Order: sequence, then structure tokens, then C-alpha cells
Amino acid sequence: RILLVLLCSSLCLCQMPGDKVPFEELGSDEEESNSPTSENSVPLENLPVYTLEKLSLYNGTDPSLPILLGLMDKVFDVSSAPQFYGPGSAYSHFVGRDVTRNTAMFSTKCRDLDRVDYPSERRKNLERIYRGTYVRKYPIVGVLVNDNTKPPENCSDTDDKEEESAFNVPLLPRPPPPPEPEVPPRDKFLYTLLTGLMIFIMLLRWGLVELPVFTL
Repeated sequence: RILLVLLCSSLCLCQMPGDKVPFEELGSDEEESNSPTSENSVPLENLPVYTLEKLSLYNGTDPSLPILLGLMDKVFDVSSAPQFYGPGSAYSHFVGRDVTRNTAMFSTKCRDLDRVDYPSERRKNLERIYRGTYVRKYPIVGVLVNDNTKPPENCSDTDDKEEESAFNVPLLPRPPPPPEPEVPPRDKFLYTLLTGLMIFIMLLRWGLVELPVFTL
């Protein structure tokens, strides 16, 4: 019977499904398509050349200019997705910048902008997002020359530091549990005696113990 009770209890226990939040690829606003992609039909030698300083002018603040960003030595026009790259959007600080390292590292940090260095093992992820999202969705309008000139900053990582510090607040010490009420020795003895008697009766009922038979 004990085994039956334990078995029923184990069957009643179930693992609650957690909220599975998929990791969104940075710079990707749609699932990657299996359809073949191709480079821009315009030859690269016929496209204008952008430096970081020139690219920074197309940061979405001037409504008369397109919204551009750089990735893997290419300049993409992302004006068709203002919900992702327009002013006040999640990736608004990406526009007018080279996001090669951010895309490779799955990073939204401003300190990774305008950098093209990344670990070699990230190359596959970078090319997958480059072709599966940007080349497939957005036109290539120029060639980017990362000349290491520092464009005007339009964001900082101070908000990230404040957000991280919010999780580093030391926990308050847990108050000690209240003392248990002291039980008189007589009540302890009666409780122990009754508990032992109940156990003995249960074992006797299940046939696990037998009463001794006295003969004269």
C-alpha cells in the first residue's frame, strides 16, 4: 500500500512548462528563409563609397535622408523597416553605424558599434544573418570603408550599466525563524507513547508483527 501511495503521488507531480523565450538574432526581424539569396544586382564598383563619418549622417534623424547601416563592408537601406530601425525603435542606435561586430556577437552594446573584429567561430552566424536577413530584405546602396574615424555618438552603455547594477543589489538577511513553543516533558512522553502505539497497531493490522502468545 505504501508503494501504491508513492506511485500515485509521483504520477500527480508534473513539470510546469516554462516560458521559452527564443533568442532573437540581432538585426533579424523575420525568421530566416530557406529561399536562395543573391547579392545586389547593381555591381559594387558602381555603388558609392561610404566612410563611417558619411554613414553617420543617415541615422534616421533627418526625414529627408534614407536610413542606412553598414554590415560586412556593405551599406544597406533599412528605411522599409522603421518599426525596427526608425527613431525610438529597438535598433535605432544601429543606424548610421557599422554593426558587423554587433551582429556577429549578438550584441546591442554601443561599445561594439563600428568594429569589425570578432571571434572566427562567429563567422558562420554572421554570414547566415547577413544573407538570410539583410541581403534578402534590404537593398545594398553602397560600399563601406571602415576608416576607423569616430562618428558622432548617438548612444551610450550607461543604461546597460544601470540595468546590470539593478541585479547586483545585495539581498537582505533572512530574519531568524520564531522560536518553537516549549512542550512540557509530560506532553512529550504522551505524544511519543501514542505515536508508537499507532505505528504498532498499523503494523499489526498489516500482518507485519504478531502478538506473543503466552501459555501456562
